[in-house]
Amino acid sequence: MNSKSNKIIKGILIFSVTLLSGFGITALSFNLFDALTQNQMRLLFAVDILLIIAVGIIVWFIYESGKLKKKKQKEFEQRHNERVKAKNAQMKDIEIIIAKNKYAA
Repeated sequence: MNSKSNKIIKGILIFSVTLLSGFGITALSFNLFDALTQNQMRLLFAVDILLIIAVGIIVWFIYESGKLKKKKQKEFEQRHNERVKAKNAQMKDIEIIIAKNKYAA
């Protein structure tokens, strides 16, 4: 599959998992509303918010690590290309000197 379809599939997957988990956590909170005391509901709400924040941070770190890997790979390729160009220029200069002086190998 190409890159565009992979991005679409990943986006749909992330959306559906986020939607289902958010719906599940919210449904649990509302189903327990009558059975819990006010302090227990506050604790459940705090845990709910902390879980949502934790999942968001984890997804963000995964996304950023992917971007960082791509950036490092691009920088490596750029440095490699610069070294190859410098080596080719040096070899070209050597070939010019040899051609001018007509040295035999």
